[in-house]
Amino acid sequence: MNLQTQLRIVITLSFVALLSACGASNTPNASSDFASTGTSTTSSVSKPLATCNKAASSDFAFKLAAQLSGLFYDPSWMNLYLTALPSSFEAQSTYIIFFKGQATSDSVLTYNTTPVPFAMWDTQTNSYLNGGQFYNSLKWSDAASLISGISASAFMSRVIFVLNLQDPSSAYQTLSASIFNISNNSGVEGIQALLPTFYANPADYAVKPTGFTRETVLQNLHPLKGQSGDFASLASSLCQ
Repeated sequence: MNLQTQLRIVITLSFVALLSACGASNTPNASSDFASTGTSTTSSVSKPLATCNKAASSDFAFKLAAQLSGLFYDPSWMNLYLTALPSSFEAQSTYIIFFKGQATSDSVLTYNTTPVPFAMWDTQTNSYLNGGQFYNSLKWSDAASLISGISASAFMSRVIFVLNLQDPSSAYQTLSASIFNISNNSGVEGIQALLPTFYANPADYAVKPTGFTRETVLQNLHPLKGQSGDFASLASSLCQ
């Protein structure tokens, strides 16, 4: 079962729980178009969509999958797997915060300094941890207290992070996962990726619906930049 399929199952199973945990004002809302990415929420033969994405450094990695709300992908909600963690995280010397970003010029990405809140879905119990409470940062001391006797790697393999981007108009195009030092809150490392959905073919993504060229800083983040071939298949591989 690939990432996208598994997360669709999670969305179906958890929708009622999410309504209770978040309240009516924070629940997913269907959207038919993404203003910032300039892509329809349904794939076509000529312009397939990438509905997943991933980012990685030498010791830190995550995967993203767009969240369905009815027939459409909802830009306010995103599902995330942490697939690699630095040893400093389990050693409790670092912690993780997620930020959403947008292109403010052709070459500049600006990140909102307010952390993206997230809840944690346990794939073994098919329920939210800690009653669906939202967190602004991830510390191993907090996570370890939710599932007794589990290692950090086992926790990350088991848990899906449900991000509340609070962005119904799709003003933001990127997500950063940033690692900070617990002792002084200084930044240690960050990785970033385009938020799905977006056109799988970089040439399609490079042109906005208005006909203007998309910002270079966003084009450079496209995970399939420089590749050619069957972009529907290549986009599917991002969900593996």
